Amino acid sequence: MPAGSRGVAIGLFNRLVGLDLFDSTETLERQWPRLVASAASALLDQQRAIDAGVAPKPAHRRLDSGALDRMLSRASSALTDATVTSSVNVLPG
Repeated sequence: MPAGSRGVAIGLFNRLVGLDLFDSTETLERQWPRLVASAASALLDQQRAIDAGVAPKPAHRRLDSGALDRMLSRASSALTDATVTSSVNVLPG
């Protein structure tokens, strides 16, 4: 994990597919192994789909330079419009 990081953006081939932001470096550090495993699994699944002819082969393997900025902008807009409510406790039974 890069020192001082508080988030991670995941790109698969030419698409930005995930963004996880955390409150602190420590929180990200605790989640890092799970995030890396999840990204690796998603990459393998995507490669299998391409190999099977179910998904198209990407024209290039790099994200465009504005992909992260667009995703951060959408995340910021979603937070601006968000409503916070109490969760409902549902007990199994």
